[in-house]
Amino acid sequence: MHLTRPTLTRSVLDVEVIEGSVPRPWSATTVVGPVCADPDRALLRFGDAAVYVANGAEVVLETAGPQSREENDFLVYSTAARLLLLQRRQFTLHATLVLSPSGRCVAISGESTAGKSTTTMALVQRGWEFICDDIVEVDENVTAIPFHRPLHLSDRAARLVGSDPSVGLAIADSDKRAYAFTADLTARPLDIMVRIRVDGDSVRASAVPPSEIGRAH
Repeated sequence: MHLTRPTLTRSVLDVEVIEGSVPRPWSATTVVGPVCADPDRALLRFGDAAVYVANGAEVVLETAGPQSREENDFLVYSTAARLLLLQRRQFTLHATLVLSPSGRCVAISGESTAGKSTTTMALVQRGWEFICDDIVEVDENVTAIPFHRPLHLSDRAARLVGSDPSVGLAIADSDKRAYAFTADLTARPLDIMVRIRVDGDSVRASAVPPSEIGRAH
């Protein structure tokens, strides 16, 4: 798996990113901390940056300058992507997507710090193919529909696949870095989801069949 430094995201899910001032907060249905949201538009502030997403078809990103733009690129390919799919009423999993050597499509789900990235990179070492990170769209036929976006890895996980962590792009307020990679983004039937859970000092994994994925998530 060859990892390189990612370029800035200029479009996400076929929506061109507008760089400029986001709208001011409004009397929304949901106003919690940095989030202001209605069913079809949302504003999220993160440090010196903010992203606005509307009607599943508009993305505006506001940053304080070039360095802030780089460090907050994830607001486009992660936060905005999730909001676009939500506004389009598309079901998504918080998971990574991998392909086994035998061709089975597997989603690896779990909370942050549960070990999804490390598990995934260990599988890549053993001949599995990495497809996408963090967000997996799943349609009514339980078909996984990946999209292009950088991969987030801890330095330890990056080294597992022989990559130099200094190649990665720093992410604001995160101990992970972003990396570009080439993946086959063909839509595939999702064969199974594996959920990783941290239970005290141990890590547990359980399998969820396709028929139960929506309910389990």
